[in-house]
Amino acid sequence: MPRPLKVTVHDPETGETAHTEVPVGSYLLVCVEPCRRTALNAYATGTHQITVKGVTDPMAGFWNGHDAGAAQADQERAK
Repeated sequence: MPRPLKVTVHDPETGETAHTEVPVGSYLLVCVEPCRRTALNAYATGTHQITVKGVTDPMAGFWNGHDAGAAQADQERAK
């Protein structure tokens, strides 16, 4: 049976560290300024549409936790 994902985030500028658990069947969105979540649409089907604005450098090598190639292709298309 799946267990919650334990997440630790550290801000090297302030030294602050935060810990949380992401429940099974949920997700965690981490935005770093100037990125910010500007909208969240939740549908009855369980689909969430999240709008993030202010992205200046998409995280290379990471897309949906699995496919680094797709992230690179998306980054190239965005140029």
